[in-house]
Amino acid sequence: MNQNPIHQDQRLHHLDPERLARLTKLAEQLSNTPDNQKMSAFLSIMQEMRSSDLSFSPCEQDLLFTVLTEHMSEREKKKAMMIRQLSSQLTQNK
Repeated sequence: MNQNPIHQDQRLHHLDPERLARLTKLAEQLSNTPDNQKMSAFLSIMQEMRSSDLSFSPCEQDLLFTVLTEHMSEREKKKAMMIRQLSSQLTQNK
């Protein structure tokens, strides 16, 4: 498992500095959240990302999701994946 802060994650080195700073802030929020509140924090972060003026390509979104969820338990990851899929379906139906 990669324990490096998100801004040092080599998988994200190609991102625009503004995007990376925004993601770093969101990832820090998630990492500082107690385990029993991580899912609601994750949902808030996803909503905040969706409502921000910064956009991410589908490939970047996949990578970000992986980075943000890699330290979650398997149960939390499955929930996050299900929520992401439902959110994607709702967005496509708009």
